[in-house]
Amino acid sequence: TKLETITLNTETTAIAEGAFAGCSKLTTLNLAALTKLETIGEGAFVGAGLETIDLSKASAEFVAINDYTFMDMPALTTVKLAPSIKTIGEAAFAFYGYDKNHKTKGGLATIDGLNSATLESIDDDAFFGAAITALDLSGATNGKFITIPTGAFQYNSNLATVKLPAQIEEIEYLAFADDIALSSINLNQTSITELNNIFTTYVGGADPEISLDKLTSLELEKDASVTVDDKPLPDLEVVWDYALQFTGLQKGEIPST
Repeated sequence: TKLETITLNTETTAIAEGAFAGCSKLTTLNLAALTKLETIGEGAFVGAGLETIDLSKASAEFVAINDYTFMDMPALTTVKLAPSIKTIGEAAFAFYGYDKNHKTKGGLATIDGLNSATLESIDDDAFFGAAITALDLSGATNGKFITIPTGAFQYNSNLATVKLPAQIEEIEYLAFADDIALSSINLNQTSITELNNIFTTYVGGADPEISLDKLTSLELEKDASVTVDDKPLPDLEVVWDYALQFTGLQKGEIPST
């Protein structure tokens, strides 16, 4: 479609599934004016040309970004979430494009409102391929938010620092994989006891500053060795395959337990 500008009625409460999918030339939409907006359907803006998504003034009933809603939007750089947001659906803001050096071609660099006490869950691949440089979820203190799911921040190739809330219990497979700039993540300040291949990258990356002193299970490439703040892992019981494959870590101390 050649549609470039849309002005929706300010009384709009819902945008249907797939409503503007494929509108690659759409650059202007008055989302910020929709103060009664309660929901946007799955895949509503897949492939649209918008640069900014502003939901900051949406209704208090706007609590979820549905699956695939803003997926593969090549021009998207900025997202402002609704202050009442609770869930981010599967691949909601994912951009599935990266170059031969495994660097994302996505441009989503700013996400406002993610570090919210109302946040309860993020689904698989929610921010795959984003271009953010820092991720702060330390304010997401809702007791229901305990998992960083599979691929949630994979191919965030500009991401350097991650701050997680204390109640996080699990980081799933490939959650931060191919984040080649990652240098710091506060695992020691969380409730995590097991890692399952969350950092794997297939190109040379930075050496993450990782504290793992609460771990009881670590997956690690058989022939690799790991440095974790130059400290042993006193509670480690199981070492699995490929935990931190190709992350650039160099030395490890594995306890007798």
